[in-house]
Amino acid sequence: MASSIDWQARLLLSLLLAVIVVFASGVTVLLLDSQRSNSGQTTISEYVFGLPLAPGWLFVVYAFGDWRAVHQGQIALVPFVSAGVDAFVIFLIWELFRWRAVRKLLSS
Repeated sequence: MASSIDWQARLLLSLLLAVIVVFASGVTVLLLDSQRSNSGQTTISEYVFGLPLAPGWLFVVYAFGDWRAVHQGQIALVPFVSAGVDAFVIFLIWELFRWRAVRKLLSS
C-alpha cells in the first residue's frame, strides 16, 4: 500500500510531518525553558527536544554571522528553515527505504 504513493504525495506527507515535529519541538522547548530555574543551566532534554530546530538555528547563525542575531528578529526564520530541512531529510530517508524495498522485491 505504501509503495503505491507517488513521490509528490510522499514529499507532501514529509512536509506535513516536519511541520508537526517542528511545532511540537518548539512548544516542548519553550515549556521546558519556562519551568527551568534561574540557574542558567540548560538541561539535556532541551537539547534533545530542540534537535528538529537545529537546521534553523544553524542557518540563522551562519547567515547573519552571530548567534546574537536570533535576538534581532531573525529568530522568526528558524521554524520555516527547520521545517524545510527536516522535510527534505524525512523524504530522503523514506525514499531510501522504499528504494531498498523495491530493489529487494525485484531481486527475488
